[in-house]
Amino acid sequence: MRASFDLSFRALVASALCIGIGTRACASDEASPGAGRVLANPEAHLNLGFFQDWGKDLVLLPQEPRSWGAAEYLQIGALAGVGVTLYSQDDRIRDYIQRHRTSVRDRWAENLQHFGGGIGPAVILIGLYGTGEIIGDRRARRTALVAIESLAVSGVFNQALKYATHRHRPNSGDDRSTWSGPSLSTTNLSFASGHTTAAFALATSLAEGYSDVVWVPPLVYGLATATALARMELDKHWASDVFVGALIGYGTAHGLGLLYPKDGQISAIPIVTLDEFGVAVSANF
Repeated sequence: MRASFDLSFRALVASALCIGIGTRACASDEASPGAGRVLANPEAHLNLGFFQDWGKDLVLLPQEPRSWGAAEYLQIGALAGVGVTLYSQDDRIRDYIQRHRTSVRDRWAENLQHFGGGIGPAVILIGLYGTGEIIGDRRARRTALVAIESLAVSGVFNQALKYATHRHRPNSGDDRSTWSGPSLSTTNLSFASGHTTAAFALATSLAEGYSDVVWVPPLVYGLATATALARMELDKHWASDVFVGALIGYGTAHGLGLLYPKDGQISAIPIVTLDEFGVAVSANF
């Protein structure tokens, strides 16, 4: 069983890459399968229309690879190579990190990982959506709803991988190539990293929703990367786990974001620091 799952890792990485990179092919309005569609929830409110559009998105998102070109396949090939390389070095990377592990770094890691799990995403999105409703900011509402949808969809794909593979965590004492295969067991769910998937789904939604705010993309992607590193520091995941998790989160959020029209000037933006989460509001009079 161990050998068969070791050999199938390339196929698993390729599956994640189909979500993680293929959506770039739809960057233009003409290429996007959502071009010209009529939204049931054009004003981006959390209502029945949101769930109606969500159902349509689940149909449209898998159609995006139809518009792939040579550039996208080259990207997939390159990242697949990165994933396989990381997998081959998982034991060494893990050993290096654990040899340099300290109590101070553990405390930082415990806090940073909350960007991809726990209360962090909920506080950010409730604050962002709530502010958008209060001050009538459609862009804030839209960004929050895309993030909610991205977290849900990427989470389903992530859980499917976990239960299909049952890779043993690094802190189990087993090596990188120990996979138990499909089952309903709730143990040995290392591949892929759920915290990293959620962190990059959230970061991509915020970064693309506020791409014109110079500090938002580097801040949120920095926190997402820190989440991935924190999971490795705490010995919860292998390097290849967090790599594939990042691709799933990024690709899902990027793909879903392309299905919705962009908005103009912002009046509410997310505030995320190491100590707090929140929303800043600005208005022109």
